Amino acid sequence: MKNDLITILNPLEEQLLQVENEIRAHIYSGIPSIDGASRYIFDQGGKRIRASLVLLTAGLSGSIPAGAVKLGAASEILHAATLIHDDIIDQSILRRGNISVPQKWGNKIAVLLGDFLYTLALDLVLRVENNRIYAIMIEGTKNMVSGELYQLNYSNIDSITMEHYYKIIELKTARFMAACTKMGGEIGGFDESRSNNLYEFGMNIGFAFQIIDDTLDIMNDSDTIGKDVRSDVRSGKITLPFLHLMEREIDSAALLRSYISNPDDGKWEELMVMLRKSSVVDTCISTAKGFVEKALECLQPFEQSQYKEILVDISNFFIDRRF
Repeated sequence: MKNDLITILNPLEEQLLQVENEIRAHIYSGIPSIDGASRYIFDQGGKRIRASLVLLTAGLSGSIPAGAVKLGAASEILHAATLIHDDIIDQSILRRGNISVPQKWGNKIAVLLGDFLYTLALDLVLRVENNRIYAIMIEGTKNMVSGELYQLNYSNIDSITMEHYYKIIELKTARFMAACTKMGGEIGGFDESRSNNLYEFGMNIGFAFQIIDDTLDIMNDSDTIGKDVRSDVRSGKITLPFLHLMEREIDSAALLRSYISNPDDGKWEELMVMLRKSSVVDTCISTAKGFVEKALECLQPFEQSQYKEILVDISNFFIDRRF
C-alpha cells in the first residue's frame, strides 16, 4: 500500500502544476501588503488534497476535462482563506511549520486577505460557466462558515457532545471535501446519481480526515505536524480523543478544565499520559477507518481506472498518515 502522498499523487504532477500556476495567476491584488501575505501562504505549499479530489473525481469519466484545473485552484484558494481565518480565531502561532499569517502580518491584513481569497475562489468557479458547479461551491463555502459558527457555540467543555463534534466536522471539513468531489463529478459529466455517489465519497473521507487530524494534533508535537498542537485545547475546543477520554477517565474533565483555564506543560503531560494509557487513539483510528470503508463503497459503481486507484490510495493514506 502506498503511504506517501507525493508518490500517490505523482500521476497528477502535471495537472497539479497547472493548479499551482492557476493559483499564482489569480492571487495578486496589486496591493503590496496583501500580495506579500498571499505569496507567503502559498509558498508554504500544502498537500493540495482538495484540488486532487476535484481532478481525480473528474478523471473517473476517462480523462481530466477542461475546467477541472480551475476548480482545483479555486478549492485550494478557498481552503487557504479558511485556514487564515481559523488562525485568527484560534490565535495560532504556527501553520504548515511556519509562523501563521495573523502572527506574521497582523489580524487586519489576515482578515482582509482571507476575504480577498474567498472572492477570488468564487470568481474562478464562475469562469467555468456551470451554474450547478457554482451552486455546489457556494453551498460548500456556506457550510464551512456555518461550521465555524457552530464550533464557537458548541465545542467548549461545557457544551460539547459527540453529536456536536460530528456536526462541527461535518460542516467545517466533510461537506467541503464532498463539494470538491461532486464538482469533479459534475465537470466530468456524470449524471445526478453518480455525482451524488461522489458527494457521499467526499463526505466520508472528510470525516475520516478530520478525525485523524484531531488525533494527530494531540499525539504529535508542533514540529512534526507543522502547527501549534495545543491551540485548540487552549481555546477550549474539545475534539474526539478528549471526548472519549472524558467518558473513560473520571479525572480527565477536571484536568482539562484546569489546563484550559491555566495552560501548563505539566498538566498537558498528565493529559498525554492518560491518553497513552487509554485506548482512545485506537478508538479514533478505528472510527476513521469505518468512514473510509463507507467512502470506498461509494466508488464501486465507477469503472476501474488509474484515477479510481489513486482515490483508493488517498483514502487509505488518510488513515495511515502521520502529519
